[in-house]
Amino acid sequence: MATERVEQSPSPEAQTETLTRGERLIKLRADIGLSQRELALEASLSQAYLCELERNEADNEGYLTTIALARALGVGINFWESQMDQRVFLRPEARSINKIIQSPFTTAPGVILLANIESVIPELEDPNLTYIECCLKDQRFGEIISLLRRIQGLTQEQVARGAGLSQGYLSQLENPEKHNLINPSMRAFQEIALILRTDIHDLLDLEQIHYPDVVVHVDRLFRSDQIPPESKKRARAVINSLIDLLKDPTFNRSGQESTTLTQQLWPSSVTVSAPSPPLLL
Repeated sequence: MATERVEQSPSPEAQTETLTRGERLIKLRADIGLSQRELALEASLSQAYLCELERNEADNEGYLTTIALARALGVGINFWESQMDQRVFLRPEARSINKIIQSPFTTAPGVILLANIESVIPELEDPNLTYIECCLKDQRFGEIISLLRRIQGLTQEQVARGAGLSQGYLSQLENPEKHNLINPSMRAFQEIALILRTDIHDLLDLEQIHYPDVVVHVDRLFRSDQIPPESKKRARAVINSLIDLLKDPTFNRSGQESTTLTQQLWPSSVTVSAPSPPLLL
C-alpha cells in the first residue's frame, strides 16, 4: 500500500439529505457512473420499472427489488431511507476485481498485476464496513420468521397485529413456496423484524463475507469522498482496462512488465484531495 493517508468522509448513502426516494436512487446511480438502462440490467429489472422508481411512481418495493438495487449500487439495504449502513454490498468496481480473483483462469501474471493495483492505491481510513452477500435462489425468510416467532412464544396473530399485517399474509410469508410468494414487501419484513427484535439482515439471511485485501482497498477507494469524482471516473476506466487485459487469454506478461503497465495506467488517473483543515473554535 502507498504510504499517503487521508481521512475518510461519510459515504454518499450515509449523508443526511432531504431527498425523495427516487432522487436518492438517481444520486446513487450517478455516483457509480451508470445510466438508467445499465443499472436496470445490473439489477435485472426492466428500465420502465426503474424509471417509475426514480420518478416516485412505484411504492412498496419488494425485498428482491431492494436487494438487487443495493447489490448493483454497492450500498446497504436501507438506502431508500438514507440511513447510515455499516453492512454493504461491494461496489461494482471491487466486485469486478473479485470475479477476476475467483476465476480459475487468472494467470500468474494476472495475480501480479492485481497485487500491483493494490500497491498504488492510497491508504484510506478503514470505514469499518461489513460486506454482505445473498443467495436469492435460496429464500429462507419464511423458515426464519417461523422459528423466531416460536422461540419467543408468539402466535401468528400477535406478530401480524404488531407488524400491521393480516394474519393470512404472515402465514404466506412463513410458507412462501406453498403460496408462490416471490417478492414480498420490504416494509413488511422491516416491521416483522422490529416485532421479533431481530436484525433485518439476519431475517433476510444476508451473509457476512470476507474479501481479499485488494478487493477491499478498491471498494474503499471508490467509496471515499476524499477521491474527487473525476479521479474516480478515470480510475474506473483504468479498472475496466485492466480487467479487459486479465480476461485476454493471450495476456502473459512478466512481473516487471505488469508493474510497468500498472504504473503507466494508474498514477495519472487517481489523485487524493487533502483532508479539510480542522475548524478553529
